[in-house]
Amino acid sequence: MAADYYHTLGVPRTATEKDIKSAYRRLARQYHPDVNQGDRAAETRFKEINEAYSVLGDPEKRAKYDQFGADWERYTQGQAGPGPGSWPGGAQGFGGAADLGDLFETLFSTQRRRSHVRPRGPARGGNIEYTLEVPLREAVFGATKTVNVEIDDACSQCQGTGRIFERCRACGGTGQASGGARVFGMVAACTECRGEGEVARGKCEACRGSGRIHRSRQLEVKVPAGIDTGQRIRLAGEGLAGVGGGPRGDLHLVVKVTPNGFFERRGNDLLCEVPVTFAEAALGAEITVPTKDGTATLKVPAGSQSGQVLRLAGMGVPRLRDKGAGDQLVRLKVVVPKKLSRQQRELIETLAGSFHEDPRAKLGEYRF
Repeated sequence: MAADYYHTLGVPRTATEKDIKSAYRRLARQYHPDVNQGDRAAETRFKEINEAYSVLGDPEKRAKYDQFGADWERYTQGQAGPGPGSWPGGAQGFGGAADLGDLFETLFSTQRRRSHVRPRGPARGGNIEYTLEVPLREAVFGATKTVNVEIDDACSQCQGTGRIFERCRACGGTGQASGGARVFGMVAACTECRGEGEVARGKCEACRGSGRIHRSRQLEVKVPAGIDTGQRIRLAGEGLAGVGGGPRGDLHLVVKVTPNGFFERRGNDLLCEVPVTFAEAALGAEITVPTKDGTATLKVPAGSQSGQVLRLAGMGVPRLRDKGAGDQLVRLKVVVPKKLSRQQRELIETLAGSFHEDPRAKLGEYRF
C-alpha cells in the first residue's frame, strides 16, 4: 500500500506550507538517527518523513501529488523529461519518491553529533572565566597573587569525543561508498562511517567516555594597580586545551574588589568618614586622617557641618591606564558628647543662650 504523505507528517490535506514545515522539523528531530542510534525503526521512520517532506514541501510536487496521488511521478514523467529510474548525473536505481529518504541520507549523512566524530584539523580551545576576589589594598597598589584553577579539559587521547576511533573497514578509510556509487554526479558517502573514514569502536579509557579530564593548576597572576570590580585580567593560553594540535583558549579573571571597612571606593576616589568634635567643627581645626599611604593633615574650616565632604587631592586610586590618581574624600561627622559634667552643661547652656539664630526657621515654608 502506497504511503500517505499527509498521514506520515501528521497534517491534514488543508495544511499550510508553514504547518508542513513545522511538522517536518518536529518529527525530524524526534526520529533523527543521531538521536536514536541503533534503532532501525526510527531510521526507517526518518526516511519516510524525509520522503514525505520532499514532496509536500515543494508546492509544485505537492500539486501533482494531490492530483495524481502516489503515482504522481509516473503520470508527470513525460513533462519532467527523464525516463523511469533516471537521475541527472547518470545515477541509476532511484525509481521514485520511495527512494528519496535513502538519497537524502546518503547525501547528508555526515551531519552527525560532534561527540561521535573525530575533529578534523586543529581547533582552538575554549575560553574560561573565573572570579578573582581582590582586597581593596591590592587593587590600589597592585599585587601578585596565586590562583588555583580547576577546569575540565578536553581529553587529549580522544580529542574530547569520548570514543576510540578506527579506520572504517567498509571503505578502507576513504569515506566513499564502495564501487564508486554516485548521486547527482557526486561520489556517495560510505554508509558505514557516514563519510568520515573512521568509526567509533568503544569508549576512551583515559576519560571513561566523558571526553573531559579534570585538571588543577596554580597560576601566578599580576594584579595591576588601579583595577576595579568588573574589569578583567586575561591570561593568554591558560584556557581549555585545543584539539588536533590547536592552541589553548584564554583564561579571563573577572575582578571583584572586596570592601576595606574604612575606605569606600568611588571610581578613582577613596571615601572615608572621620569624626570631629563640636568645637572643631565650629571653630575650625587641623586634624590627622588615615590615608592609603599612612596619614595626612586635613584643615577643617570653621563652621563645618556634619556630612560635609573635604578633599585631599591626588591621594586616591591610581588611574589604571593613565597617569595620576583620584582624590581622597573625607566626610565629616560631628560627634555630640553623650555625657556631660555639671560644669560642661552650664557652659553649653550659657553658650546656647547667646545664639539667636533659629536653624529651623524656614521649615514653616514647606508643606506636604
